[in-house]
Amino acid sequence: MYFVFVDYSGNPSKPRYSVPHEEIYVLSALIMHEEIIDSVEDAVGNILQDLNIDRNAEIHVSSIVHPKEHYSGLSIDVRRALLDKIYDYIASLDCTIISIVIYRRPVDQLSKRDYISRLQETAYELLIERLAKFFDKIDIRERVLIIIDESFYKRDTTIRTLVKKIITAGLYVPRINASRLFFRVPLFYDSRDIRALQLTDAISYAVFKKHTSPRSHVFDFTIYYNKILSKFDKCPNTNRIEGCGLKYWTFTE
Repeated sequence: MYFVFVDYSGNPSKPRYSVPHEEIYVLSALIMHEEIIDSVEDAVGNILQDLNIDRNAEIHVSSIVHPKEHYSGLSIDVRRALLDKIYDYIASLDCTIISIVIYRRPVDQLSKRDYISRLQETAYELLIERLAKFFDKIDIRERVLIIIDESFYKRDTTIRTLVKKIITAGLYVPRINASRLFFRVPLFYDSRDIRALQLTDAISYAVFKKHTSPRSHVFDFTIYYNKILSKFDKCPNTNRIEGCGLKYWTFTE
């Protein structure tokens, strides 16, 4: 079985006109086979332990950059070393990454609630379409389970219903043969319990920071982004990641 871990970075809310720089929302997927899931749990714990950090601490990049919880009081050098090791580890994994980068624009006719709903629908449709194309390309016969970090959604069933709709009745996805391999209903888990979701958070954060400004002078996320760049899915024939492993979209409706 293949697992697809999904997490986001950025704010899906309606942007303010006054913000001078680009406002983006990133939705990322980390694709791994079931055979390596257990090794990920152990490896991340070992990375933390080697730096004298509680091996059960959650890898949440925002909490590492702006030290909170387990990372409060740790020096910049230790926190940098941790991020170096985490992104090096992702680069070493037998995995594939797909990220959707959405440039948010104000849309006057949409309420705040409708804006979030439409933007997330666009992001998930773009992501799942590329997931289906990826699995079609590698020609597998195993089932595919999508696992989404529940921290933002809590008990909201909107995304669960949306994903099922995209897989079964979306405009493009049902036409792709590999979509039949997907379990129709995704699972939601607290990222504290699954290391692979924590790695997905790290991926989304790096993609987000790569495409926004101003950038941090303390943590260079361009370096971290470049570390994992080879893991992004590549389009057939062209071998480019743009359009397959990395999809850009401007949300204007």
